[in-house]
Amino acid sequence: MCWLSSNVLGKIAMQGHSLPSPKTSDESLGKFVSEENIAHYRKCLAETADEKQRQVLLKLLAGELAKK
Repeated sequence: MCWLSSNVLGKIAMQGHSLPSPKTSDESLGKFVSEENIAHYRKCLAETADEKQRQVLLKLLAGELAKK
């Protein structure tokens, strides 16, 4: 079953010898969250036949795609 959520939780492991700058880190995290949201919304669209849920998912997906 697919649940709509405004948040995507993930574990981020930092590798390497130096920490990224806050701006780079924020941009990377934002890109990661956006990509995860897109994948999640597409999965939910494939799994649901409910037209109201599909309309919400399509709006959410369009919003995420517009960020790219």
